Amino acid sequence: MTARDERVLEVHMGNLRKRLGDSPRSPRWVQTVRGVGYRLTPQ
Repeated sequence: MTARDERVLEVHMGNLRKRLGDSPRSPRWVQTVRGVGYRLTPQ
């Protein structure tokens, strides 16, 4: 995966968080897992 690909993914995840009303600092729906990626957070 190139740096450009990683940035594209970050932008898409940011847009998804905005639509869900999620905050990157205190995620309710989408959690960032360092070194792995992203996961949906169960309620």
